[in-house]
Amino acid sequence: LSRRVTDSVGEADLRANAGWVRHRMGDFPEALADLRYALRRARRHGVLRLTAQILNDIGAVYYAMGRLPEALASYEKSLELKEIIGDRYTVLQTLNNIEIVHKDQGQLPLALSILKQVAMEFEQLGESHMAAIAYGELGDVLFLSNRMRLALACQRRSVAGCRAAPDAYSQGVALLRLGKIYKSRRSWPPAVRCM
Repeated sequence: LSRRVTDSVGEADLRANAGWVRHRMGDFPEALADLRYALRRARRHGVLRLTAQILNDIGAVYYAMGRLPEALASYEKSLELKEIIGDRYTVLQTLNNIEIVHKDQGQLPLALSILKQVAMEFEQLGESHMAAIAYGELGDVLFLSNRMRLALACQRRSVAGCRAAPDAYSQGVALLRLGKIYKSRRSWPPAVRCM
């Protein structure tokens, strides 16, 4: 690549990172502005991997804003590119994001089938932390579907997998979900230990 193209792609990457930071800080309009700018640059130079990641990040911003149709559309565009690239790990990450949107839209049977596949494939790839997160989402869908025994098994698996990772946020989410199931079953001592 020429120096000008390399600089332009580097600028796109920097703006995408800035957009992600703004997203995490809750500054969604600025995050979208940065990510859209980065997306135009990445597309102009045909950088598929960066384009796919930016589309995924735009989906995450829309999701955080509660704009589920836009989140889903952006995630699906990202998924198409990631499948072309052939990186199964990032495909599974985006599938997980899509199924979280489906769950929030009340499309539980669809979310259930895909999340089960995502969790198992992450395990096959040796990605135990990502599998734990997927099992947590799967357990949440099972909980919403009133399938408590399976939900409990998935959430226990999620807690165990998240405890092995240095990610305190995932650990906290997994414990809260497990506690929610115990609470629904009126199992107060285990619920209190999770909360």
